Amino acid sequence: MTISAERIKQDLRKIDELSKSVDGRVKVKSTSGNPVNKIVLEIDYPTAPSSDFPKKIQQKTEVKIELLSRYPFQEPSATITTPVYHPNVYGSGKICFGTKWLPTQGLDLLVRRIIQIITFDETILNER
Repeated sequence: MTISAERIKQDLRKIDELSKSVDGRVKVKSTSGNPVNKIVLEIDYPTAPSSDFPKKIQQKTEVKIELLSRYPFQEPSATITTPVYHPNVYGSGKICFGTKWLPTQGLDLLVRRIIQIITFDETILNER
């Protein structure tokens, strides 16, 4: 097993641990590639599907994470594939994290950040 494949295996294990710690509110729906380079997650936290929030609330959000060939030295790409209304999410669904990626960060931290974004956590909200 390559070092990259081992790192991804560890990252998937950490996402599984995260899922257990949040009572299954994060689920890996699928993975693909050898080594894994695409991960589809379902995140079960209420968020705004449109500007009609809070009249309309979306309970589940699907996120696709793509690991580029130089991962972990190159930042993963994350795209929300369900409708979401948020200043840090482009119309295409691509998430703007607004922070520098460090190779020492695991995918579990990336997923935690996505949860903070979709739940409008004030500590990371970037309205500009």
